[in-house]
Amino acid sequence: MWALSGQITSMILRLVGLAYLARLLAPSDYGAFGAAFLCANILASIGRETVIGSLVNHRQPLPHHISSAFTLSVAVGCLGYIFLWAIGPLIGSFFHSQDVEALIPVLGLIVPVSILSATATGLLQSRFGFQKLAGAEVVAQLLNTAASILLATYGWGYWALAWGQIIAAVYLLATSYFLSPHNLKLTLRWHEHKEIIKYSSGYSLTQLSNNLGRNLDNIIVGISLGQTALGVYGRAFNLFTLPVTTLGLVIGRVLFPAFAEAKNDVGRLKRGYLGGIAICSLLLTPASVALWFSAHDIVSVILGGQWVGAGEPLKYLSIALLPRFSYKITETLSFSLGAVYGTALRQTLYAILVLVASLVGSLYGLEGVSIGVSLAIFVFYFLSAGLANQLVGVQWREFFAAHIGGLIIAATLGFGLGIFEFQLEQVALSSILRLLGIAAITLITYAVMLGLFARFILGNSAKSIIMRLKK
Repeated sequence: MWALSGQITSMILRLVGLAYLARLLAPSDYGAFGAAFLCANILASIGRETVIGSLVNHRQPLPHHISSAFTLSVAVGCLGYIFLWAIGPLIGSFFHSQDVEALIPVLGLIVPVSILSATATGLLQSRFGFQKLAGAEVVAQLLNTAASILLATYGWGYWALAWGQIIAAVYLLATSYFLSPHNLKLTLRWHEHKEIIKYSSGYSLTQLSNNLGRNLDNIIVGISLGQTALGVYGRAFNLFTLPVTTLGLVIGRVLFPAFAEAKNDVGRLKRGYLGGIAICSLLLTPASVALWFSAHDIVSVILGGQWVGAGEPLKYLSIALLPRFSYKITETLSFSLGAVYGTALRQTLYAILVLVASLVGSLYGLEGVSIGVSLAIFVFYFLSAGLANQLVGVQWREFFAAHIGGLIIAATLGFGLGIFEFQLEQVALSSILRLLGIAAITLITYAVMLGLFARFILGNSAKSIIMRLKK
């Protein structure tokens, strides 16, 4: 619950910051920052998640595990920054932007800073210290938003976004160590590193493939369609992934230790897995329908008039809302059971799919990229689910049955919103009123369907999760 509340608060802060900054900065500012940040963030995420995953995989990390993890974080963080700094000019020419080249040495500081905090963060997660972690991340997001808005107000442009990220990363580094202090001793003994490297090598490959899969579309857009188009697409994708990423972090942090702890109880894993998939379907399949009908209004209200081009990409990305979130569950299950190389293979295929889809889609503009990426996400979801199903003995019919409740509500909601849209064709309503109408119809649909058909729609998988949450 603390992990969820903290991430929701952080999401609200990011949304407020996004809305305010969208009125202070131009799409080209976001494009320059986005290109530099995705390069730095790929390296930071790979190193950080690798260290965290190697610690969480041990239910009770021993001192030599902690020492090895910290040594790994120092080495990877420093080498990562040096590498990024060295190829900065190449990245700038790659995106045809001197702004990106100028940003790389500064924004690259998040690589060592973020990775150095991974040991303390991993220890907190392995000890289920979600309350402390959630509070720290909320404050970090608040600092990021406040600093970015303040600097943007004084005309700093894309530098406002860069320094906001750096300030937040430094705060998280200091706070994570304060909350979970550990020995800062560096060890160079190979036998102490062997165990953690054996696990982290597969995990690193998976994180590399996953990050490429999540960012190759941005790279293709930046190169093929330009810096301004990247800024527009980035804001559309950010609106699409904001709730997904927020809740996905909670899923990973909570379920990974829980699945790892129950790895010898296949029945318990199967129930938790199917229950999680069912709940996601109930919440996100109807949400994707609502997002489809409200995409342009959301862009208008949150981002403002200069971002109207983000409406269509957001609309087509909404198709993949359910698989984009649900594969967090399938991936978390596979990781917790040690199938890191099988997961890495599927992540690599996903990166290839995103690359091909983005290249072909870019021929048709941002809308084409959005459709291609959505299709790639669907294919990856089924690839990932295939591995998870195999690990816990779930049949495909059981897997698809877990989605039925959400599909029924989504179909009913789509019918209702279609009528609403048809009735408004001749009526000029503001975006806010349209959003209120869509929200009201969505809530009424949920209330009626669950009130009349709750037993059938929820199913055994979802009901077991709900009963567990009530305890």
